[in-house]
Amino acid sequence: MSISSAGFIWAIAAFTLILIALAGSTIAVIIIHSKKIGEAGRRFQLLFEKAFEAKFLIDANGVIFDANESSTKMLGCSKKELLGKEFVNFVAPEEWPKFRDECRKSLLSGLDYLGETKLKDKLDTVIIAEAAGINLNINDGDYILVSFRNVGLHKQIESRLESKNSALKELLAILEEERLKYKREVAEVIDQVLLPAANKLENVNGPLSKPKLDVLRDGLRDLATQSAGMFYSFSKLTPREVKIANMLKAGASSKEIAEALRISVLTVNKHRERIRRKLDIPGEK
Repeated sequence: MSISSAGFIWAIAAFTLILIALAGSTIAVIIIHSKKIGEAGRRFQLLFEKAFEAKFLIDANGVIFDANESSTKMLGCSKKELLGKEFVNFVAPEEWPKFRDECRKSLLSGLDYLGETKLKDKLDTVIIAEAAGINLNINDGDYILVSFRNVGLHKQIESRLESKNSALKELLAILEEERLKYKREVAEVIDQVLLPAANKLENVNGPLSKPKLDVLRDGLRDLATQSAGMFYSFSKLTPREVKIANMLKAGASSKEIAEALRISVLTVNKHRERIRRKLDIPGEK
C-alpha cells in the first residue's frame, strides 16, 4: 500500500469519526430537547388539571377537546361526559349566540376573550360565570382555552352583605332617632317643669337670692340646649322664624330677608326679636 493510499484511508476514517461525533451530539441535543418539551408539557398538563378555575380546551367547531378537574366539579359531570361533547350543551340557550360569536372573533383575530356568561350544570342549574379565553395552536389546529370563574356565589355573598348592611343602617337610624327623642324629652322636662319651678322660687322668701336663681336658670337652659341641641332650640320657633333664623345664620341682613320673603323690614325685626326671646339670645345693643 502506498503512502498516498494510507493517507486517504486515514482521512476517510477521521471524517467518519467526526460525522459519528456530530451525529452523537445532535442526538443528545434532540434527546435533551425532547425531555424539556416533555417536562414542559407535563407541567402545563398539571397546571391545567389542578387549576382552581374551570378550564376547557375547545376546538374551532365548539367541541370540548379537554377539561380539567374544576370543570367537572362546576358542571357536576365526569370528564368522560364532557370530552367530545359540544360546548353549546353546557351554556344557557339565551347566552350561547353571544358566547359563540365572541369565541369566533377571538379565533379569527387572535385576541383574547373576556366576558361574562351563564353555564348550565348537569341538573340544568344556571351558573353565572366570568369567562377568559386565549388562543392556542396545537398540531396545526386552532383551539381556544377558556377559563370560567363562578361569580354567582360572590354576587350572592355581596347581596347578603348588602342586605345585612341595610338592616344595620336601619337599626342605627332607629337608635339615633330614639336617642334624639330621649334628649328632646329631657330638654322639654327642663323647659316645662324645672325652669318654671325655678321662676316660682324667685317670688318665695328663701335662701336663694336672685343672682343664684339666675345661675340656676342659665344652667338649666344650657343643659336643655346641650341635651337636644338645635333640634330642641328650633322646636320653639315657627316655620317662618326657622327660615329667618337660617337666613340670619347665613349672614343675610334684615333688608335682604325682607326682599326675599316680600315682607317689610319692620316685620323682619319683629321676627328677630321673637327669635331672640325664644332662644334666650341677648338683644342687640
